[in-house]
Formats: sequence, structure tokens, C-alpha cells
Amino acid sequence: MDVRQLEYFLALVHRENISGTADLLHISQPALSKSIAKLEKEIGVPLFDRHGNHITLNEYGRTFAGYAEQSLTLLQGGIHAARQTIYETNGVIRIVCYAFSNILLPAVSDYQFLNPNVKIVLSHHVTQEERTSEQTDLLLCCGQDNRAFFEKASGWVSRELFRESLCLLISRRYREYPEDCTALSLSDLRDDVFVSFWSDRPMFSDITFRLCQNAGFVPRIAVETNDHFFKVGMVGEGRAVMILPECCVESTLRLYPDLRAFSILDADTTRPVYLLRRKKNLLSEAALDFWNFTLEHYGLEPDAWD
Repeated sequence: MDVRQLEYFLALVHRENISGTADLLHISQPALSKSIAKLEKEIGVPLFDRHGNHITLNEYGRTFAGYAEQSLTLLQGGIHAARQTIYETNGVIRIVCYAFSNILLPAVSDYQFLNPNVKIVLSHHVTQEERTSEQTDLLLCCGQDNRAFFEKASGWVSRELFRESLCLLISRRYREYPEDCTALSLSDLRDDVFVSFWSDRPMFSDITFRLCQNAGFVPRIAVETNDHFFKVGMVGEGRAVMILPECCVESTLRLYPDLRAFSILDADTTRPVYLLRRKKNLLSEAALDFWNFTLEHYGLEPDAWD
């Protein structure tokens, strides 16, 4: 039994859907099923009752889940305690986000736990002067165009953190779908109502309008706002549907458990997520420390000196 098996098991406990959980974990369905089967074999009891692609936790699984969560929490605490002797940095780190700041939440949370004296400032709405100011340490963005613009225009250095997909979020109040339905065609939603993101920022391209247009229709937009919680609230109330980056799905489902996330069938929604930094000799000790920590957090190799 290893840590990854427990992490896969707990992810499946929360979603109770093999294909949806596999997509969230960025692994294949057979790999997830094999991991769970191996775990059940080692424990000696089945942990789930299976109904096609949909599964439910049984009494053995509920008992084991509590201990599994405690074990991972204790293990993570031990890792943090061990690392805390290494990361003893002070200062302020300023990050400008051209993507959902929620992408960096796990890394920021872990880093701040290790470095309580470091203050991290994340901004979304900044002027051109603020963005090019030496006070801005790091940039977060999605897509090749944004990365290329910053690298060419201002000499930023980028690293791809990971790749994510865009999902459709629909409330059961809006429309019911079979439990084994995990993907939808965007073109089938041409008569539906959407909520979308509004921004007056340069380099911004609305993903809802762009994807719907590529699917052959202009979306009916009920609400356009840069307030994420208002968008989610509209969808949670069953008034509209929305397209959302994969990194935001888990936290959104916690707010509105009635929502369901679907993959999009008729579009390639995969996109890279980049973190960009200035030349290393222009970075503060805190900013460079966070950069290296984030690369390690995502399992990336350190980069060379500029």
C-alpha cells in the first residue's frame, strides 16, 4: 500500500465516478480501477459497491476512509515539519494572475505554512505600469499566446506547470443527466443560457464565447461578470450553465454539491498553465525561493541560472 493509492481512493470517495475521478487525477480509467482493486486486495474487503461507471462507498469503505484521511493528514504534517527547517524566508512576493489564482492555491498554501513570515500578494487587475514594475515578481497565465507575449515584450522566463482542461458545469436543477454521462457536446447546448467572465484586461479572451463560436453558435449570455462566486451562484441556482477550468471544479463542487462537471466532447479544451518570473538577478530572495518551491511542488526540475 502506498500514498498514491490512498490519494486515488479518497478522490474516488468524493466523486463516486470512475471516469470523472480519473480525469481529475490525470490518469486513465484502467489505471485508477487497477489501483483501487489492488488496494481492496491488500485490505481484504471491497470498499465500493459498483453500479456500472457509478460507484458508492460501502460500510467497509466508510470505515477505511476515515483512517485514510487521518493518515494522509499526519503524513503531510510530518513532511511540512521536516521541510520547515529549510524554508525560513522573509519578505513579500507579488504575483499578477492572468488566469484563475486558484491554480496556485495548493502551492501558496503549502509554502505559506512553511514560511509564515512571507506575505504573498496576488493581483488580477493591474495597470501596464504595475505589471512591468519591478515590484511584480511572478506572472500566472494560460495559453501559448500569453506566454509568448510576455517573454517577447518584457523578457520574462516561463515554465509550464501542468496542462488542464475546461469543463462544463451544470446543476441538476437546470437539467438532469444520467449518472453514467460524464461528457457533453457543446453544440447540443446552443439553446442554453451561459454565464461568462468579463474583463477589460489586455490579452484576455473569453473562453465561453470562443469555444461556443468554434462549435458553430453564438452563446446566449445571461450574466457577464468577473465575480467567480456570482457566476457559480447563478449556475448553482439552476439559472445557467458555465465553462470552468478544471483547477476550479473541486472547490466549486464543495460550494454547490448539486453541480455536475462534464468533459467537452467536440472541442480540444486542453491548455498549458505557465508561471513566469523575471531574470533571477532581479528577483528577491523570497520570490526566487517561492519559484523553486513551486517547481518542486509540481514535480519539475530546477531551471538553469539566467
